[in-house]
Amino acid sequence: MESDIELAVALGDDAIWIPAEGEAWRPPDGRPMWPAPELTGWIGFESLVFASAERVTQVEGFDWPVATHFDFASVEQRIREAHQQGLAVFGGPWCSVSTILMGLFGTEEMLVKMHTHPQIVEAAADHIARFYEQAVTRFFTEVTEYPDVFFYASDLGTQQDLLMSPAMFRRFIRPALSRIADAAKPFGIPIMLHSCGSVERIIDDFVDMGITGLHPLQAKARGMSAAELARYRDRLVFVGGVDTQDLLPNAAASQVAAEVTRLKDVFGERYVVSPSHEALLPNVPLENVRAMRSAARRSAETRSAPDASGGS
Repeated sequence: MESDIELAVALGDDAIWIPAEGEAWRPPDGRPMWPAPELTGWIGFESLVFASAERVTQVEGFDWPVATHFDFASVEQRIREAHQQGLAVFGGPWCSVSTILMGLFGTEEMLVKMHTHPQIVEAAADHIARFYEQAVTRFFTEVTEYPDVFFYASDLGTQQDLLMSPAMFRRFIRPALSRIADAAKPFGIPIMLHSCGSVERIIDDFVDMGITGLHPLQAKARGMSAAELARYRDRLVFVGGVDTQDLLPNAAASQVAAEVTRLKDVFGERYVVSPSHEALLPNVPLENVRAMRSAARRSAETRSAPDASGGS
């Protein structure tokens, strides 16, 4: 297979994620978007540039990236190819606010500075939000073939709870995420947020921000089981939830199929079958991937079949 689009078609997928960062980031001097050439936009930064910052001027003086260095032509071509193959597309700039903050400060230092130097963290979050507001606006203005869903991110949970209190989220992270969502809203497509871990305590915040889909539903994180999340199903579309920590790597194919059926029954129509992370690791047997796909397809066919009286 030469591309992930071909793989998605071969597996019988209905949708594909086409992010608009790595290949689209083309500054003239070749510098990375964030100070981590091998992990641009992710954790593992080369230098924690604000770990010892004590003044807002240090944040203001940083050489922040500018959105004019994006070139979305290749991303648009991939979106067009995916649509031609009948795939729905989740896409757009990834905009992972919390992850970038953790990379610039260090996770522990970021959480400490929220209390000791809050203005510094707020200033950094403001710059990240400003950059991505401009990137999102440019993306939807320049790309004539939109993705079907704007998909962006901010990892906020651990296995047991949030990385920070809801109050700290609302002060330091939510404003940036809201500004990015607001930049996408004029273009009229649904907005989906990726956030790993236990984020149940701020799901109402996501809804208030205008988020219409939540991914990936880390099934074994506290408060994130299907039964616990079902109360939100009239306000959100859920994407994910098929456990990648234990079920997919270790269960029999029949157990995977049964879990997919159960999730569809719990969530109803506002649910997209997907693993509880954005990627499948090599420890997941291919037969379990096929079982997940086949069970999802059977469920969709059952729900769309006419009833005995001839209705639908």
